[in-house]
Amino acid sequence: MKPTAFGVTFHPNFPSESLPEFARRAESAGFDELWLWDDCFLPGALTSAAIALAATQRLKVGIGLLPATAYNPLFAAMELTTLARNFPGRILPGFGHGVGSWMQQIGAAPKSSLKSLEETVTAVGRLLHGEEVTLHGVQVNLDRVQMHQVPSEPPPLYVGAMREKSLRLAGRVGDGTLLAGMCTPDYARWALGHIRAGMAEGGRSRHRVIANLDV
Repeated sequence: MKPTAFGVTFHPNFPSESLPEFARRAESAGFDELWLWDDCFLPGALTSAAIALAATQRLKVGIGLLPATAYNPLFAAMELTTLARNFPGRILPGFGHGVGSWMQQIGAAPKSSLKSLEETVTAVGRLLHGEEVTLHGVQVNLDRVQMHQVPSEPPPLYVGAMREKSLRLAGRVGDGTLLAGMCTPDYARWALGHIRAGMAEGGRSRHRVIANLDV
């Protein structure tokens, strides 16, 4: 992956049937990545990712973000395995807390938003690498769960973060961080400090940070 990449977002309010052409035009325009949202009550990001990947040749497709409490880690790993095996190196999944009011509305409010995110990202990552996972946590409960097929190139897992504790968590357990909202240079520098602190806690030496710019 290039040190610096440029992407474009397909807003979930756009008609989903316009996604294939949008993705092709993004690729033709030279963008490296296409990012999708996974918002409640709108077309789903995992299926949309498959559509965008199938419509293009080299474009990487990111998902920002899958709400951790709404996705069982095994089923998330199953879907990501399908995408990663068919489009190796081109899927960039991200997990986040989810919108609190929506998670409450659909019965997926976390017992602890930080622990839910940590447990989900950890479990999905281990499953994608073929490990047998037993985890009885605050939110995630898995008992000797293992994928029968795994990607030859497991995708990097991104964590959506805004505040100090989430940023440190992203650095500790994620392969990358998706900074929330439109961020200023000062905020980005502040966030990087907390991400790096988390990386040190998790013994990680590489981490990718993605920022958004409204144009």
